[in-house]
Amino acid sequence: MEINRTIETLEKTLKANYKFLDPDFRRALGQAIEALQEKRERETPISP
Repeated sequence: MEINRTIETLEKTLKANYKFLDPDFRRALGQAIEALQEKRERETPISP
């Protein structure tokens, strides 16, 4: 699923570059990851 790959890429980017990133950018990246995770949860059908 495309969202999963995007989340994985953003998480890797955040972890690998954490100490080099501006605090506001780190926060924004974290919020973007959270928003994508919420979107994934809403779009994932619940199995019966």
